[in-house]
Amino acid sequence: MESFKVVEEAGFLGTDYLGRDLLSRIIFGARMTLGLAMIATLLSFSTGIALGFVAAIVGGWLDQVL
Repeated sequence: MESFKVVEEAGFLGTDYLGRDLLSRIIFGARMTLGLAMIATLLSFSTGIALGFVAAIVGGWLDQVL
């Protein structure tokens, strides 16, 4: 009957049916998503800056293409 015992301390978002804290599970699951989003943002940012510098320095037809 230990498995049916009521959990006395609930987390900020509560717990699931096994008594696990939902907030910690959401944070644990979001780590990969936030990490990939950060990498994609930094890669896009650096690529845009590099292409902007090339277009500004070279100019001409390359500037028109970009």
